[in-house]
Amino acid sequence: MKIDYNEFHRKTKIQYKIIDRSNYTYFNVIRSIEKIPDIAHKSKLKILDYGCGAGTMSLYLASLGHSVIGVDISTKAIESATNSGRHLHLKNVQFHTIDKSKDILKSETFDLVLCVEVLEHIRDDKSVLEMFNKVLKKHGKILITVPADSAPLYKIGLLNSFDKEVGHLRRYSYDGLKSLIENSNFKVIDISVKESVFRNVLFCLPYFGFLIKFMKGIISLFFMYTDKYLVKAFGGSNLYVLAQKNG
Repeated sequence: MKIDYNEFHRKTKIQYKIIDRSNYTYFNVIRSIEKIPDIAHKSKLKILDYGCGAGTMSLYLASLGHSVIGVDISTKAIESATNSGRHLHLKNVQFHTIDKSKDILKSETFDLVLCVEVLEHIRDDKSVLEMFNKVLKKHGKILITVPADSAPLYKIGLLNSFDKEVGHLRRYSYDGLKSLIENSNFKVIDISVKESVFRNVLFCLPYFGFLIKFMKGIISLFFMYTDKYLVKAFGGSNLYVLAQKNG
């Protein structure tokens, strides 16, 4: 099933504020980024957000002082993200469609590449990883998140319709993803399984998504704290990988 990503982002709107660290949707991504040594030491980095969508993470990272380029296949998403950056008066972030980013990526190098819930949409995932290797500086890092084939809801057949609707071409196993990344000239620093059944229900099954708007502040922190224990008890739904460019 071919997905029209402009239609997918038809209702995407300008963002009038930056998300905070307790944001329920991006909680695990933000915490994973914060654990990267260069980020933890408050360095100002050059970051490529590949598959940035509406630009939420790009805008968040730019607000911390990092220089960010967000890239996406959807012209509608890029238009919204660009307008959000202008409204928020962020001079250190820019957004481009994938087609228009090709020349930019030939001349730019990055300290960090984010590829959050994107690789599973790309038919030739290995070529994208090889491109990341080319645009990264020496010892540059990538943070990748993908849906796992070990997800409890997936194993009992409840995510098949969701995967088709959002354009997932595949899910990844722990060993398969590790091998793919290592064969693309990266050293895997860490692979972890995150996102409990509870989160998967909210984000993937119809009629439950409206509950996400209530996940704010203390409520968000409480459910993310309990999420770790749910992952240990029942297994996780997504794989998070931090890897470093070899050489």
